[in-house]
Amino acid sequence: MAQTDVLFSYRRKHELLFAKEKNIDLLREWGRRLSEAGWLSDAMDCYAAAGDTEGLDKLRAMVLDQGDAFLFRRCLAELNQEARPEDWAALGRRAEALGKLRFAREAFRLAGDRKSLDRIDALLAPPSTETTAAPKEPPPPQA
Repeated sequence: MAQTDVLFSYRRKHELLFAKEKNIDLLREWGRRLSEAGWLSDAMDCYAAAGDTEGLDKLRAMVLDQGDAFLFRRCLAELNQEARPEDWAALGRRAEALGKLRFAREAFRLAGDRKSLDRIDALLAPPSTETTAAPKEPPPPQA
């Protein structure tokens, strides 16, 4: 990953994204640099502001590979697309493999995959503290 010293501050990002006349080439360049650095949400902001569907498509593949349901949904919204159940199921499998169980759960829910959803719910459930042994009798009162 690129070092953070090559990235810009929030103020600079805000100026770039909300300029009256957007510099599309600069937005695309920053989108590329930010995505290479792993700052995918910030990269998405730049690509979206530039109207760069190619950049957003690349990010979509990256967030799918990272099992990130939140950014996947956001990327779809920026592209004005909807995912098929198969897309959500693939994201769910990837998220589960990476140990991102909350993202996996959301993806399987949106895929309509009840069996996988139940499996993830079981993994997320806290261990039971109940025991099957009968409760103990209180000690007899002292005289």
